Amino acid sequence: MSRLTIQFQGICTQIKLPQAVGTTLHRVVMVHAEDGKDLYGHLIPPHRTFLMINGIDIRGEDTGRLQSLRHTEDGNWQLLGTRLAVQNAASRGVTYDAPTYDVPSLTLLAPDFGPLSQEVVYGTDAAGHFDVSSGTFTAETMAGGAFYTTLEVETGGDGNVVLELQDLVGGETGSLTLKSGSTIQVTNTGGRYTDTQWDFLLHYLTAQTLPPDPGVPPAMIEPAASAKMWEPLGPGCSNSNYP
Repeated sequence: MSRLTIQFQGICTQIKLPQAVGTTLHRVVMVHAEDGKDLYGHLIPPHRTFLMINGIDIRGEDTGRLQSLRHTEDGNWQLLGTRLAVQNAASRGVTYDAPTYDVPSLTLLAPDFGPLSQEVVYGTDAAGHFDVSSGTFTAETMAGGAFYTTLEVETGGDGNVVLELQDLVGGETGSLTLKSGSTIQVTNTGGRYTDTQWDFLLHYLTAQTLPPDPGVPPAMIEPAASAKMWEPLGPGCSNSNYP
């Protein structure tokens, strides 16, 4: 068996789909906010979505036809409307370790959340979709208080893992072949901007209609001084759960 670990950082909406889409049971949605948003009277700075992989873990690359990937100077890929999935994931279903239930729930923070967006969740109006048919989720908090979610996926195969890529608009496909045991990151953050508790409002773009009175995780009084992993993101730049 081969194995891949995916860490989701920032505004990554963890959606347990009410009904499967093909073999997809869980979809992680990274919303478009590259130019920032004005939501509920709060100006939210630009958030950009990146796929981050250590170059030594890449065994093969087939991305030349894709229009939704932008290879950056630091070796990462910006997602501008890309579907990702792990090829040949073991057919064991999706399981959730206990810490995942601590990730903020959209339907608890906004009881009037309503149906999921046909355009953002099921259509093409997103920076990224990560589709999951099998794997185990867990969650942790960063030093600054933000929740992030980790997915472990096992596959069959020859010691490599294939990450499928597809343009949400146009449908062109590609792939990245990674060595077994690799860890990759999918991030949707404000980058050099200072995050606030209001960044969390971006998650509500996954609703068909913005809920009238949504809640956000409480801000920390003082960010931890010992932030060492990724950025010292606060609770407002957490992952979220649906439902």
